[in-house]
Amino acid sequence: MKSPLLLLAFVSTMFQASAQPYFDSLQRQLRVEKNDTARVQLLCDLAQYHEYIQSDSNPYYVNKAIELSGKIGYPTGKFLALRSVFFAENLRANYPKALQIALSNVAVAKELMKDSLYFSSFAHQDIALVSREMGDSVKNAEENAVAFRLFEASGRIDGDCWPIYARISSSFLGSHPDSAIFYALKAHELAIHSLKRRTYMGLSTAGLANTYQVLGNYSSARHFYQIALQQCVQFNNVYIQARVYRDLARLFNKMGQKDSCVYFAQRALAFCEKYGFGDYGSNVGELLSKLYESQHQPDSALKYMKVMFLARDSIFGMAKFRQYQASLFDAEKNQLDVVSAAERYREQVKLYFIVGVAFVFLILLMLMYYNNRQKQRAFKLIRRQKQETDEQKLKVEQAYSELKSTQNQLIQSEKMASLGELTAGIAHEIQNPLNFINNFSEVNRELIDDWNNEMENGNTHEAKLIAKDIFENQDKINQHGKRIDAIVKSMLQHSRESTGQKEATDINALANEYLMLAYHGFRAKDKSFNPFLYTDFDPSIGKMDIIPQDIGRVLLNIYNNSFYAIAEKKRLHPESGELSVSVTTKKSNGQIEIKVKDNGMGIPLKALDKIFQPFFTTKPTGQGTGLGLSLSYDIIKAHGGKIKVDTREGEFTEFIIQLPI
Repeated sequence: MKSPLLLLAFVSTMFQASAQPYFDSLQRQLRVEKNDTARVQLLCDLAQYHEYIQSDSNPYYVNKAIELSGKIGYPTGKFLALRSVFFAENLRANYPKALQIALSNVAVAKELMKDSLYFSSFAHQDIALVSREMGDSVKNAEENAVAFRLFEASGRIDGDCWPIYARISSSFLGSHPDSAIFYALKAHELAIHSLKRRTYMGLSTAGLANTYQVLGNYSSARHFYQIALQQCVQFNNVYIQARVYRDLARLFNKMGQKDSCVYFAQRALAFCEKYGFGDYGSNVGELLSKLYESQHQPDSALKYMKVMFLARDSIFGMAKFRQYQASLFDAEKNQLDVVSAAERYREQVKLYFIVGVAFVFLILLMLMYYNNRQKQRAFKLIRRQKQETDEQKLKVEQAYSELKSTQNQLIQSEKMASLGELTAGIAHEIQNPLNFINNFSEVNRELIDDWNNEMENGNTHEAKLIAKDIFENQDKINQHGKRIDAIVKSMLQHSRESTGQKEATDINALANEYLMLAYHGFRAKDKSFNPFLYTDFDPSIGKMDIIPQDIGRVLLNIYNNSFYAIAEKKRLHPESGELSVSVTTKKSNGQIEIKVKDNGMGIPLKALDKIFQPFFTTKPTGQGTGLGLSLSYDIIKAHGGKIKVDTREGEFTEFIIQLPI
């Protein structure tokens, strides 16, 4: 079994030995080839070679191929050349441009006479591909279905249709592993004999390796990943090479070989950063972030989380998404225009026929003409009403999409704001045990010097007493170190996305943990903030199955509201007595009850029925999004529980959370 370094060395040697000769071979053939059709194919092969590495070279060979295809009346060459431009733009994540090219190629394919169905299937495959890249699963499924029907209708199944079998293999992964392997091998076999997209041979091999990886056959997966790398360097396909490095990193991560995982992930990231492959960069950033998070290296985890977000922003920017939607809308509009033009043509033919017959049957003409005019008016009225309805529907869908996007952004902002508030509290919480660790470490250092002196003087009894003190101090250092570890884990648990999986959690510990974090977060902003905190936890509760990140966010939102309420009361009424927040838990009647009560400003009666509505807040502008209690309500409801509030304006507010056991 080859090590990752030996594998990389082997691939590097293959690149030097294969990639340049392949390019030189195409150049030599182009210089000596006399047949213009064959020259067009060679120009398309050269354009494919430069799809991922040299943005200037790809358009050069594409333009040459299109120019020569026009001269010799070879529309197939134009189709293949435009498809190369499509892949070049798609690999650069310029999805709106790629979509426009794929849509235009649908029209080009219709000019190919007997091969129209066959090449149209490729154009629809390309639309499906860019739709999948943009996350449009509905459009992706529709276009894949169209592509498959066109392939079947063409009656021409050859090596270039291997992606269809690859998709069939993917559909069987979760239910029929034997069928998944069968179709993956079929796709790989067809790809080897592909004539038009030879440079993508490594993609089919990587797909076969992925199938083996998903099914747990790691040895076969590594074998085919190695072959895929050889094929990538043979044709200098750096895009698929980056993907294979990413997949190898995932494989070694599953195998528990973390060093190899990091090595190949960084190789993939280097390719992504060099060539701008945002999609794979996002995948690798997420993989490394989770890996370092599991190894308790928050700095490295945060670094690669930023890499992931930057890569996703480069791909799914709002401007690109709107351009993509605009391209789809224009395509659908053009299709409607074609249908309307055909309809008008048919109506004109019908009218001419009626006029011709009118000379023979004058009376019949008048009746038919009158009826026909009535039908036309009704048809136009219906068509106009349908068009207006479609336009209104489109506007509503666009408005809903923009509203949903804005809501998601505000929700993320709320989560990040709560994380920021936690950070100050966590820093204060960590400082205390850290001071203890430093102090006890310094004391131990002095005690060790004393122990050495006593041992040199032969006072073993005194040395044993000193050693006992050292061990006791060491235990205290260990206890405070575990405290810091628990605080950091709590922060990471709050900051990461919820997995949605319930786990056994100590409710009392969770409530107390977030109370302390919220309290210290408030004190970090206002040193004079010093309310009385009262807790009464029912020890019989024990652990219960919940999603701790979600329930923690609920508690944090309520604690922050309570602290804000008593702080406002102190600011507006300095003469107020002692301010307090109490947290109690109780187990009764088959449920857990958590109560959070403060003696702050209370909630106005007119606002009481709105506090759980999204975007409603009683705080001044800029100090709240109005999403905290709304999200808390949804989280508790998802757990099958209830959240209620009891309040009296100017006196107190009490939130009551009830969770079923």
